[in-house]
Amino acid sequence: MIWKPFARWRRVTFGVLAVAGASLVLAPAAAAGTYVVKACADNPQTDGWAAEPGPFVAAYGACPAPGAEGGLVARLIGHPNQPAPGFAEGKTFFTSPAGTNVVRLQAFIRVEQQHGWQAGVRDFANGAWLYCGALRGCTTFGTFQPMDLGGLATSRIGLLTICAASECRRDANYGYAALKTVTLTIDDYVAPDVRLAGGTLLGGGWRRGTQTVDIEAGDSTGIKDVRLLVDGATRDADTRTCDVFRASPCPNGGRRAELNTAVLQDGRHTIMAQVRDAGDNVSEASREVLVDNTPPGQPIDLALDGGDAWRPVNRYRVSWRNPREAGVAPIAAAEYQLCPAGTPAGSADCRRGERTGRAITSIDDFTVPFAGDWTIRPGVDEVELRVRAATAMRVNRSRVANGETVLFRGRLRGGHLPPNGKLVALQVYSRGKWRTFATPRASSRTGRWRYEYRFDGTRGSVRYKFRTKVLREAGYPFSTGKSRKVRVTVHGASR
Repeated sequence: MIWKPFARWRRVTFGVLAVAGASLVLAPAAAAGTYVVKACADNPQTDGWAAEPGPFVAAYGACPAPGAEGGLVARLIGHPNQPAPGFAEGKTFFTSPAGTNVVRLQAFIRVEQQHGWQAGVRDFANGAWLYCGALRGCTTFGTFQPMDLGGLATSRIGLLTICAASECRRDANYGYAALKTVTLTIDDYVAPDVRLAGGTLLGGGWRRGTQTVDIEAGDSTGIKDVRLLVDGATRDADTRTCDVFRASPCPNGGRRAELNTAVLQDGRHTIMAQVRDAGDNVSEASREVLVDNTPPGQPIDLALDGGDAWRPVNRYRVSWRNPREAGVAPIAAAEYQLCPAGTPAGSADCRRGERTGRAITSIDDFTVPFAGDWTIRPGVDEVELRVRAATAMRVNRSRVANGETVLFRGRLRGGHLPPNGKLVALQVYSRGKWRTFATPRASSRTGRWRYEYRFDGTRGSVRYKFRTKVLREAGYPFSTGKSRKVRVTVHGASR
């Protein structure tokens, strides 16, 4: 016969000891919020297990333990005539990751306990025996038998062998507990962390072409998959391989996702980072972005003020109407070609030009290179969309004495910086015009720039105006833009 200890507290299933080679029923697929961890099964891994032996009780947290037929073991250390003192113990146990609990333990178990020894499965977190232990005479008669303990809620579980008398004999194997072919079901009750951390798509403003999104993610059990969704549809996915022999089975961390915005309609979209941990808990983070990949239509009613009559002054005004296009990036510049009459567009004799301005609809000071008959056309088959560069600008001091320094600093907005960074022009308004006095380089990674300037030629009290100008260049997809103005008052020597 076989004892069924503590069946009134936990659901415990025993195999029939008389049947040789009894097999353990495999655990069903873990439900949402749970996952399984195996040990001492198809391979000797025991991740998450640890041993605390004592001077009278050996404990092994690795497989195979010596003489354990491939199992995890806590057993007395034999001696022919020296007993173990009371409370001598050794244990091997599994600790679940933070935010999780063990809810089920399935394994093959071998237990021997006589002459004051107690051995079996212990819930160390709650201080309770789950199998044998305090139940006198509980044994598997020298064989491994299937065991299924359900209804658990513990963060630490394992084997304990302890002398529960004033002293315990060690001249035979009176205190022994071993496990093999172990399957733990882990309840993961904490959702993973996720954050949209950066990337070009999150740089603000209207975006086009292929953009990046940096997703940060983490969980004590690892991250099973990371997805980027746009308006509910998956556009980028990273599904990881998880290892059932590890306590935290999945790799951790997020990823840099790429999104080709050309497959989206122009306008406003919601992007979402979605991550799933080992227990299939899902967390999400979302943000709205603006996409525009379509250049505006042809200018409408392109006209030359005063008609096409000959005139003695080389100055013209050209005007047009922009096409009505809602929900896309505003027009910020107009590019044109000026060609001798009869010359096809794109000819080497044509001159190209560009004028900027929000929703620009005219060029008021148009001139031609030399006398003759000229035709003005859009620079290509449409007025190109241009977005001005933008930068923040700050100064650490607004009042200084001559001979002292100030620190100018800022950050380019919008991303898309060249690999070697981007030069910005620091300008001061002097003698009726803006003049460049320094060209610091903005970081290609952060867009930040800084420049320290020392005033050394100011007499009297002078209030200077400064600004930053960001010029258009190859590899930088923005038109020329300017920062706000900052002012610094400098007190010099009397005139």
